[in-house]
Amino acid sequence: MSQSEHRVVLAPNGGFQGYAHGLHQTVQILSLSLPALPSALPWMRIDAWLEGWLDDPLDQYPEDQKWLESGQQNSNAARLAWRIAVAAAMLFRVCGIPFFEPGRVLAVSSASTTINSPIKSAAWQCELAIPRIDGISPQIILMTYETCTAWFIHVATAPHSEDLLSRFYQQLETKTLPHLLASTLLSSSAMVLLGAAHEKNIPWSYEGQGICQLGWGEKSLRFLNSSIASDSVIGTEAAGHKYIAAQWLHQAGLPASEHYLSNSEELAIEASHQLGWPVVIKPADCERGEGVSVDVDSDAKVRDAFENARLLSVQVLVERQVPGNCHRVLVVRGEVMYVVKRLPIAVEGDGYHTVAELIATKMDNWRKQPPWRRPPPLIVDELAKQCLYSVGLTFDSIPQKGEWAPLRRIESTADGGRDEDMIAVLHPDNKALAIRAAALFDMDVAGVDIISTDISVPWHMNGAIINEINAAPAMGAGPSAKAAMPAVMECLIDGDGRIKIEAFIGGDSAFKRALQRQQILVTEGVTCYLISHRLTLDEAGNNQPMACEGLFLRCRALLMDKSVGAIMLVIQNDELIQTGLPVDVLDRVEKFDDDLCGNVKQMLDWLNDYVAV
Repeated sequence: MSQSEHRVVLAPNGGFQGYAHGLHQTVQILSLSLPALPSALPWMRIDAWLEGWLDDPLDQYPEDQKWLESGQQNSNAARLAWRIAVAAAMLFRVCGIPFFEPGRVLAVSSASTTINSPIKSAAWQCELAIPRIDGISPQIILMTYETCTAWFIHVATAPHSEDLLSRFYQQLETKTLPHLLASTLLSSSAMVLLGAAHEKNIPWSYEGQGICQLGWGEKSLRFLNSSIASDSVIGTEAAGHKYIAAQWLHQAGLPASEHYLSNSEELAIEASHQLGWPVVIKPADCERGEGVSVDVDSDAKVRDAFENARLLSVQVLVERQVPGNCHRVLVVRGEVMYVVKRLPIAVEGDGYHTVAELIATKMDNWRKQPPWRRPPPLIVDELAKQCLYSVGLTFDSIPQKGEWAPLRRIESTADGGRDEDMIAVLHPDNKALAIRAAALFDMDVAGVDIISTDISVPWHMNGAIINEINAAPAMGAGPSAKAAMPAVMECLIDGDGRIKIEAFIGGDSAFKRALQRQQILVTEGVTCYLISHRLTLDEAGNNQPMACEGLFLRCRALLMDKSVGAIMLVIQNDELIQTGLPVDVLDRVEKFDDDLCGNVKQMLDWLNDYVAV
């Protein structure tokens, strides 16, 4: 399909920053031009292609049936436009851009009757409300919707024999994803947290530089990656240096690594001899398993491992190797959320195929996955050969069904790994150990890594140690971690994170009623503010000067104030038509007929979309 047959255009913002059209993300308007479409589109084929790479099954579009039953010629265009929005939102999310809602199709009209239609050959003009996120350039947004539009139309008309998914993935990898990834706003952990908040209907906002706010006013919380505002800066700094972290742990009477700092190969060899073989050699201030060498048992291996670690840090640790596996214990505000045993990347035997064949099959399946679902590829090299040899296997061996054939010695971000859920067998003493360690570093969110031969046995009985304390630990990397996200949200946010917000529309009568409601809430112990487009009154009725004008900006300022427990909005003009609503839920809306001005009907329609049920 040629570029001239379709086009995507963002409507001028004009100061619109808020909520509208029933969405629970702030919105912007996008215009989508489509060519003439067949009367009978292959919807089963289109949806099968889309579901082939969506992370979740395609939800039934609430208005899909309405468009279908309307009998209008524009129904195909409307239904296709919504699927384009679903696809674009998915691409944004996997690249760290939080489009958790696809949006809504607001209107579809014949392009021939549309004034100033951007494409003269287009047949349909679709208007969509889509999420608005500060920090994303219009060019990136348009590129993404253009890509999705072109592909949907191609899927609808391509020969049935064509391998659509492979071609689509190839274009994503070479053309689309590089631009999207360069515009990433949030880490994968931050996206998991925001996704969990969205599922629980907790309001959130992106505040720039990877920082997000969950909740409003006194129930609000800011986080960066997976670190929250209450995590100690000092504790985070100490935990980030493995030598200092171990010193803190030892001094607190907690089990920790025994190691030496070395800045030369000779000192590393001397430290290894003092500790005894085998040793672990790693950078002193890196994470994710970077530069770590295990099973180092000779001077020659020390030299190689030291050189590898020195590439990443000027300080290198030589550490006594203890037996066991690393267990990640996530602690949130003094509670253990999940425990996983972190195992090296491996292939699982089926009793019929060789290790080499199992690797080939897994890599074949790997290539069929969308790029964002692909873990690090399995590498057939000398290190994999050594790991197999250590358990009595070769690439030609046929592992028994359920037997794991390891291709690396330890789990790492670079090589990947697999997690085994251990929460059910975590010994209470080990649970208490992880909680004490997080508290020692004053962290409300911490990933405590315990090396143990058996996490069901108390640490003081089997020689287990705390290997690391991780600030901003990875969130939602595996099934166990993802399943724990609702519990994590409960620990972080009070309820749904919302404070009471009520709206009163009108002149003096509305203002008096809002004052009455404010006084009632204040007597109940709520720190309630009252605002209009001209003033801000605190809970004592004092006017609070603000360096912003208008109802929208005054409300947004109070949502960021952790002392605010409720807000009474007095709406006396049609400003919100120009800005959108400052919140996505209103607990009460009361309308008074005196002294109203502007386009009140449209504003009332918007307000009614957001009244709490």
